[in-house]
Amino acid sequence: MLNYKSLYLRMTLIHLTGIILLPINAIFFTQEYFSQVVQIIIAIALIFHELDERKNGNNLSKELIKFLKNMDKKDVTFKINTSMSSEYSEIKNIIEEREKILIKKEKKENELIEEAKKVMQKVKEGTYSSTIVSQTSNIAIEEFKKTVNDMIDDTKKNYSIINSVLEEYINYDYRNKLVLNGITVDSELSILVNAVNKLKEAITQMLLENKSTGVNLQSSSKTLLTNVDKLNISSDESVSSLKDTTSVLENVTVNVSKISEQTISMSKLANTVVKSSKDGETLANKTNVAMDEINTQVKAINESISIIDDIAFQTNILSLNAAVEAATAGEAGKGFAVVAQEVRNLANRSTEAAKEIKNLVELANQKANEGKVIANNMIEGYSNLNTDISKTIEIIDNVANISEEQRKGVIKINEAISILEKQIKSNNEVSIEANNIAIKTLDIAETIVAKANEKEFEGKDSIKCEKCS
Repeated sequence: MLNYKSLYLRMTLIHLTGIILLPINAIFFTQEYFSQVVQIIIAIALIFHELDERKNGNNLSKELIKFLKNMDKKDVTFKINTSMSSEYSEIKNIIEEREKILIKKEKKENELIEEAKKVMQKVKEGTYSSTIVSQTSNIAIEEFKKTVNDMIDDTKKNYSIINSVLEEYINYDYRNKLVLNGITVDSELSILVNAVNKLKEAITQMLLENKSTGVNLQSSSKTLLTNVDKLNISSDESVSSLKDTTSVLENVTVNVSKISEQTISMSKLANTVVKSSKDGETLANKTNVAMDEINTQVKAINESISIIDDIAFQTNILSLNAAVEAATAGEAGKGFAVVAQEVRNLANRSTEAAKEIKNLVELANQKANEGKVIANNMIEGYSNLNTDISKTIEIIDNVANISEEQRKGVIKINEAISILEKQIKSNNEVSIEANNIAIKTLDIAETIVAKANEKEFEGKDSIKCEKCS
């Protein structure tokens, strides 16, 4: 298809139109010879111009298009014969001049790129002291250079800040936190900053724990030394006390043995007392029986006295009757009256004697009852005594058993004290070793605290002894 926007197509059409129309016009429509010649010459010139245009102009355009398409490639040059076209020669000169400028520019760019490579290699190796100083007219590369140099300067500043903070950390000053301004969150530098700050916090926490541990260990070591001193004193006192206890236990052992022997003797005496108590109880029973017999005899006496009293009463009545009869008889009855009086006196005396005997018998009966009560009390007392003696014997037996157990226990205590003496001796040796360990521990604790105090970190002065508060 024809490209009607092509300049060479339009020029070719015009040229062809002139080449065809001018000779026709000169031959058929122009009468003057000069005009015909001019038109034919112009037509011939158009023919030559068209031929030149096809040969040079069209090829130049194609070469120019080809050059422009590949102008960014190296070793591409604009080669064409422009002897018949000053305009294309000027274009060629401009292109060649541009090529020279581009070559010079490329050289500068290459120099800058080479320098940039060296600088970036140093950056890769960890050196940020160099920047790109070469210059070029390429604005984009200059922007790139400025960006790289800014990056190097900013990174150098950041590393300088990091090194400054790390230098403080090397000198055991952990108070300052690493802060870098202008960095992106979650970037590698941000991760590094967070890691350094976490390291600072971890070291600070470790130092806090070390100082806290040292302070507490220091306090505990002092307490341990005090307690070990007390233990040593207590051990010495225990040894002395054990010696006294051993002496006392020896006496106790002797006394317990004597008590055991005396308990056996008491048991024998108690058995004798039981026999005597039973004999006494038997005699009390016999006394009680005798008292019952006395009561029986007293009752019989009371009955006899009652009979005598009745006889005396009857005799007294008979004497009264005899006296009355004697008084009635007169002189004949005087002798009988005297006899009746004597009988009466005898009856009265019998009555009085019976009363006295009765009183004595009642008293004897009362005393016999009292004796019986006493005998019963004695029997009950002997019974209680037997019970108490039995309990006493049981207690004595228990005491004897306990005394024997005590004797065995004292023997075991003596053995235990002997073992305890050995243990106290061993404990004394352990306490001496513990004292040495406590002294060394205190030295270590004081060293830990001193080393912690040499370092600077947050919360250092707030550490107190936990057990001291």
